[in-house]
Amino acid sequence: YSDLGQYDRALEEYRRFLAAAREIGSGKEEVIALVNLATVYTELNAQDTALACNRQALDIARRNRIAYFIPIIFNNMGIAFSKKNRADSALTYFRQCISLAEQQGNEDAKASSLNEMGKVFLDRGNYAAARQYSLESLEMARRLHSLEWQANAWENLYHIENGLHRYDRALNA
Repeated sequence: YSDLGQYDRALEEYRRFLAAAREIGSGKEEVIALVNLATVYTELNAQDTALACNRQALDIARRNRIAYFIPIIFNNMGIAFSKKNRADSALTYFRQCISLAEQQGNEDAKASSLNEMGKVFLDRGNYAAARQYSLESLEMARRLHSLEWQANAWENLYHIENGLHRYDRALNA
């Protein structure tokens, strides 16, 4: 529902899913529901609520030793902090995500955090760092055959060239 812009319906379904997960005592399903709720709240620009959901998910994942989700949660927390214009906190979570994702071989989480780091550095006007992370993200997105993440990386690269007033290169980014 969230992909369709039906955020209220998405929240309703994820809350129902969360209640069912808690009723049956499935920590994994509880983490999934909380991560999905956090993602919707991030889309709704309710970053404090998104962070609260992510913190709950992180606590449950750690308590139940569900390591796979921890880099994803860190990435989501980085996005929420980025949207709150708290770049240092965002970068801290993205770096934690990348470190754990590398240990786990979770290239999806790593590629996403690299791209998000590119955005943070772009917003700060640090075009060299933004380019570095965006190109690394683009390379991973190509390996993963993820057209969406490739498009996100290309968008960062376009904005980098545009920010440097290299409009001819921006058009070819």
